[in-house]
Amino acid sequence: MPPEEAPAARTTIDAAGLWVTPGLIDMHVHLREPGGEHKETIATGVAAAVAGGFTTVAAMANTSPVNDSVEVTRYVIARGREAGLARVLPIAAVTKGLAGEELTDFDALREAGAVAFSDDGMPIASAELMRRALAAAAGSARR
Repeated sequence: MPPEEAPAARTTIDAAGLWVTPGLIDMHVHLREPGGEHKETIATGVAAAVAGGFTTVAAMANTSPVNDSVEVTRYVIARGREAGLARVLPIAAVTKGLAGEELTDFDALREAGAVAFSDDGMPIASAELMRRALAAAAGSARR
């Protein structure tokens, strides 16, 4: 459409000297809920994120209980929606309880809404377990 045919703006904001960007995404946040609400809740975490220009945050799995189940993944999503400020993307644990011993159900967690998998600073010492985790993540991503 030629510029002369474009509709007029309803509001004009003088952004001289300001930075104007799309909403930022933080792919590694610790929202502490469930279990650490005395430190931070999902609502307070996303309020802080929005104040800093972030419209989407990815919540790490090291909560209590750990985000290693469909129920916790759904809880994180629901609490994020209740807060209604920034989009909350749950990152599920690679291993149950972040213990580095038994893989979580990648397919079920992805179906529940997990966008990634991480044991967030906890090592997976077994090369074989890590190989299986990477294969599970790759297979889950293709579905």
